[in-house]
This record gives sequence, structure tokens and C-alpha cells, in this order.
Amino acid sequence: QLKAGFSRWLDLKAANDLQKVTPGEFSSLSEFVCGLTEAQIQQLPSDVFKRSLEVIGKAKTCTVAQRSAYASRALALYGDIVINWSEAVVSDMGHLIGGLSTPSFQQLTANQLALVRPTVIAQLPPTLIKAMTDNQLKQLSTNQANSISNPQYSALSSHQQQIVSAKASVAFQHSSTTSTTDSAGAKTSWHFGTLLAALLMFSLLL
Repeated sequence: QLKAGFSRWLDLKAANDLQKVTPGEFSSLSEFVCGLTEAQIQQLPSDVFKRSLEVIGKAKTCTVAQRSAYASRALALYGDIVINWSEAVVSDMGHLIGGLSTPSFQQLTANQLALVRPTVIAQLPPTLIKAMTDNQLKQLSTNQANSISNPQYSALSSHQQQIVSAKASVAFQHSSTTSTTDSAGAKTSWHFGTLLAALLMFSLLL
């Protein structure tokens, strides 16, 4: 739906020519910035991308491929040395941070990481969380550490888990543990239902 919506908008607004789209027009799209194909993202005018970065970074519905394509544009426009990115750029990147490659993500400094919102961290691919260096994990704030999901936590090594647990104020569960708990809960419900049915049958026989 997003792709269809964006295609319709582009046809009406700019006769299907991305080069005619202005920064103001593109920024008004909100979640429809996730309607572009990877090829269209690469064709997006540089000034439109830069002036719309905050809007793109806030979009929650982009696919991994789209975020990677947007992140690739950021690297091309702001430089592939991420440690040199300004705090404003890192902050505006938002969810696009999750589209960075492992080497690029590992460049983020403590000051830059501090600008990554907990809601963004919660949506990072588990593989990217696992790729964080010990120093990066130690730089997480309590709120950032608390935002790490159980699947993300389970992807970490035991050493990394110790670091995260020390920073967080909540307890984490492995995904497997959660599954076991859910399974046990289901079995308990089934046994209770069976017992209830048996009692009902018994009362009818009296």
C-alpha cells in the first residue's frame, strides 16, 4: 500500500519524476517515504534527502532493504567515516541507523550513541546489537539498555549479556525461556479445561 500510495503521489505531484520533487513536498509524506523502491531512494535528489532526513528517520514501516538503501545515501552524502558525522545527523538518522553495515555501526562513538533513541534501539536487527563492541554496550544508558528486546538479548554472547544486564534495570529472558513459559502456560490451561469438563460431566451424572 505504501508503494502504491507513493507511486500515485509521485505521478500527481511530479509526473513520475523524482528530480522535480522539492524537500518540502517529500517531507510531507511521513510514512510514505517507505513507499520508494531501493532504486528510487538512490535517485532521490541530495538536497531532498538531507532536508528530509529527520522525517525519513522517524518512519517506522520501512523494510530492512529500504533502510539500508537510505543509510547508503547517508554514507555517500555525509561521508563513510561515521565517527565524523555531526550529532544532528546521527540524531536525525533515527531508524535508519539500523540500516548501517556492521563496520559503520561499530564506528559510532559514545556521544553519538547517546543520541540514538531507545525506540530505535528496540528495532535494531539482533545481528547489529550483537555486533556492538564491548565499549559501545558499556556506553548505553539505562533507558537504552532497558529497550533491548528479549530476541536481541538472546542474540548476545554471555559476556555481552552481562554488560547489558549491568546497565539495565529490568530482567531479560531468552526467547527459548519465553517459549517454554508459554508452552507451560498452555499446558496448564489445557489441564484446567479438561478438569472442568470432567467435573461438569460428573455433576450431570448425579
